[in-house]
Amino acid sequence: MTEPTSASCSHDNQAFAQYLHLRCEYLSRTNAEIENKLSDDRLKICRQISVGELPKQNPLVGRAFFRIECIVGNTFRYTMLAGICSFLEEAVKEMSRRVVPEYERKLKKKEGNFLRRHIDVLCDAGLDVASIQTEIDKFHALITLRNSIVHAWGKVSAGRCPEQLRACIATIETAEESKDGFVYLGDQVIPEAICSAEEIADHILTTMLNATMT
Repeated sequence: MTEPTSASCSHDNQAFAQYLHLRCEYLSRTNAEIENKLSDDRLKICRQISVGELPKQNPLVGRAFFRIECIVGNTFRYTMLAGICSFLEEAVKEMSRRVVPEYERKLKKKEGNFLRRHIDVLCDAGLDVASIQTEIDKFHALITLRNSIVHAWGKVSAGRCPEQLRACIATIETAEESKDGFVYLGDQVIPEAICSAEEIADHILTTMLNATMT
């Protein structure tokens, strides 16, 4: 079997970068489509109130907004955040495998969540993260939110460290703890998560694999 040349490896890396680009694009499109639908539903209710078709004091108004924001909106964003974390985890695993000799052995020596361990392995191999440290820190907070959602459906008091979770919530735009003690994800959380994941992945691609998602 012929060993791949540097040119063919570069082509393979760019093909992987294009795959990641499409993954990110599909996440963005899905988020935009559902958020637009939720926005249309809110506007429809507001119009009904403004023209007098629906009294503002009608209890159905509160129920309708609760359905839009909490039942549909928050549940959708919970699942999207899990999907974005899976995207970045797949990306850093494959990129590490391509650039770090004995990657799996070295990974076992690292501690922390998937991003922290892979960034440590890549830094040992020469990755400079200075320009994306803010995005990495942000994504660590997002992973903490994701873990709470996966293991306790966002119930803050049920997590291993509720105060740490609250601190992470405070760093993410439009994220908050609801009155009944659950993680609430506002409409800017998912776009912010997608942008952070894309910046982290593309920085590793461009600096270590001579490829780009853009």
